[in-house]
Amino acid sequence: MLQNSSLHKILPLGIALAAMLPARAGEPPAPEQICYEKVCFPEEATLAGETLPALGVGRLTWLMMDIYWAVLYTPAGADTPEEVLADVPKSFIIEYNRSFDADDFVYGSEKLMKRNKRIDLEAIRPRLDQMNALYRPVKAGDRYEVRYEPGVGTTLLLNGEALGTVPGSDFAEAYFRIWLDEKHHVSGSLREQLLGLKTSKNVRRDVAQAPA
Repeated sequence: MLQNSSLHKILPLGIALAAMLPARAGEPPAPEQICYEKVCFPEEATLAGETLPALGVGRLTWLMMDIYWAVLYTPAGADTPEEVLADVPKSFIIEYNRSFDADDFVYGSEKLMKRNKRIDLEAIRPRLDQMNALYRPVKAGDRYEVRYEPGVGTTLLLNGEALGTVPGSDFAEAYFRIWLDEKHHVSGSLREQLLGLKTSKNVRRDVAQAPA
């Protein structure tokens, strides 16, 4: 279940009752989703043999424009920045609302990481270059995932396809700070939403619709 109990207060009664109904014989139960407005993500992710609940979902805006929606998955009980940034499995998924070039991701991440004194950029530079080389252009509706598995590394996926993996828990900590660092982050509001510290009235939980 979700870490932030306040989400349950906004669960519509009709959806709650529908979720309680048993599935028809021979059919698996419909998965639950966490949604922000029109964009939905699975409520749980499986990574490194572990089920990770969604800690929080949020939206990044700029000049009144929706840039992207995102969800953060972490182990149950890992809900502080220190616990999330530790050597534990985690996944961060973004769905974009507009097109971006690969260079946009490189420029944005480099800018934030250079400012952050907690990041030893020189130590991770070869691996950061490796990550930067993985990025591809995206269009509205595309999804990037940054997935970390202890002992494996940080994998970048585009629409579910793995593009490459960068080793090291130190690199994962540095890279996830782009969104979760206390000071040098993409957005303070998005950070609070991802960590479950703030919940928008636009967040809801749905039962996924079965394909026609």
